[in-house]
Amino acid sequence: MEKMVVKGENPLVITSSDIGDSLKGRVSRWEPVRGIVADVLTGEDMARALGRDKLAVVGVSDSGFVKGIRKLGL
Repeated sequence: MEKMVVKGENPLVITSSDIGDSLKGRVSRWEPVRGIVADVLTGEDMARALGRDKLAVVGVSDSGFVKGIRKLGL
């Protein structure tokens, strides 16, 4: 995620509802981002949806995906 921000990809950041305070603080300092979507899914739900074992933070930089997520009202 941080690499995306440093590269200037300006991602939409999605954090799990059970993210730890330390990581939550780090995420809040990342700039520039398109926005932060928080507390929608648990880390387990995010991981399952994306075929991973464990997730707390996801970055989305593809404009089409970002528009789709925004259409969901997030």
